Amino acid sequence: MKGFRLVVFCVVMVVAALQARADTHYVNNLNPSPLSPYTNWSTASTSIMMAVNSAVSGDTILVTNGTYHHYAQVSDNLKSLTFRSVNGAANTILDGDNAHRVIFLAGNSV
Repeated sequence: MKGFRLVVFCVVMVVAALQARADTHYVNNLNPSPLSPYTNWSTASTSIMMAVNSAVSGDTILVTNGTYHHYAQVSDNLKSLTFRSVNGAANTILDGDNAHRVIFLAGNSV
C-alpha cells in the first residue's frame, strides 16, 4: 500500500510540475527590441510565428493590439497552445490581405 501511495504522489507531483511550467509568450508588432523567449512585454515578439516557435505545449500566446500580417503555422502534433488577445478581436487584427492565412492549425493543435 505504501508503494502505491508513493507512485500516486510522484504522478501528482510530475503533473503539477508540468502544469506550473506553462509560460506566456507575448506578441507586440511595434516592440523595438524583441528577445526570445518573449516572456514579458519588454521582450515581446513582433510576430506570432516567432512566439509560437519559442513556445512548448501548454503555453499561451498573448497578442496585443495591432494588425498582424505574418503567417504562423502550428502543426506539431505534440504542441497544444492557447492564443489570446489582450483587448479582443476589435483591437487585434489578423489580416492575410485576402492572399494567405495568418494562422494555420493542424493535427492536435486544433
